[in-house]
Amino acid sequence: VIADGQNVILSTPQVACTIFIWPIFKKQVIIPSINLKAPYIFLERRPDNSFNLQDFFTPQVPAKKSDFSVAVFKLTITDGNLVFLDDALGAKFKKEIKNIQLSLQLGLPVKLKFNLSAQLVNQPPVFINASGEYKILSRELTANLSFKDLSTSELSAYYRDLGDLVSGLINLQAQVDLKNKILQVNLTAQGDNLIFAKDNLKAKLNTSLQ
Repeated sequence: VIADGQNVILSTPQVACTIFIWPIFKKQVIIPSINLKAPYIFLERRPDNSFNLQDFFTPQVPAKKSDFSVAVFKLTITDGNLVFLDDALGAKFKKEIKNIQLSLQLGLPVKLKFNLSAQLVNQPPVFINASGEYKILSRELTANLSFKDLSTSELSAYYRDLGDLVSGLINLQAQVDLKNKILQVNLTAQGDNLIFAKDNLKAKLNTSLQ
């Protein structure tokens, strides 16, 4: 169990890993892979737009140099469950994501690569896929994201007027680029049987936007 004093950040009933023994004689611990089975993860976006998990990947200056170095090259999650809390919106926004399958290639402290599939708990469930690379020291992100059967109501916390105007399911694909604190997103959206409503007017459309 890993906690920050207020919340449990990570807990898992089962952990499997491999360790190379021979580097220990050189005061090195090399762990090629760690697999977390059915973990619980708590992810929070703070009011300053930072995330609680960043604290675990930000390099820390040790008070005293350790005699041993530890290197982990891969982290996998199977059948994971994540609770996301967004505190940056004024009103708290909370969602649950289940069936998380994640492969994380670690090149710490420089970068990490990820490949993810999961389901956002909803009716119907929203299928999520994501892949990309995050450069830790420069805080640069490149990623491809997709959401299938996403209800427009799920976006109302971020686009308040949208929930009153549009209802239905959409498929989203996004290319994300974060560099020099500038976020660029190329977004493609496709919707079937979307209902646009304003005052006493309603329209039912199939649409594609880019």
